[in-house]
Amino acid sequence: LFADPSLAPLTEAAAFVNAEAGFADAHAVLDGVRDLLSERWAEDAALVGSLREWLWAEGRLQSRLAAGKDGTHADAAKFFGHRFHHLPVEKGKRDAQEAEVLRLLEDEDIELVVLARYMQILSGAFIAKYTPGSSAAAAMSAIIATKDSISMPP
Repeated sequence: LFADPSLAPLTEAAAFVNAEAGFADAHAVLDGVRDLLSERWAEDAALVGSLREWLWAEGRLQSRLAAGKDGTHADAAKFFGHRFHHLPVEKGKRDAQEAEVLRLLEDEDIELVVLARYMQILSGAFIAKYTPGSSAAAAMSAIIATKDSISMPP
């Protein structure tokens, strides 16, 4: 396969099927090859370093919330030592929720607001209050918000 990448791995692996040796089918053979190559490559520090750099520059991380886990990320905030506030936006009560967010920002002396994936339209008053150059902008510290949850560092 190294010499001729055009070969089909599954087809080539079929020649090495040996149930007595633990390789019941071509997929099992390829699993064994993967394990051997992984061990070999893991011991090559230069290769591992190059792969790590490539992954940091080009890699893409995707994740999903596991079944039964809390989508508000309270556990993650707690793990990192952040205080956590869950502020759901209820229909017809957006102004009250935004007022609570503003109260938390003021109480915590927040300097920077990051509303990543917040997915809500902020009022003009909120934006004006925390726009760089406004007098209130100097009163902010660090906040991470996702949809309707806010986590703050200690």
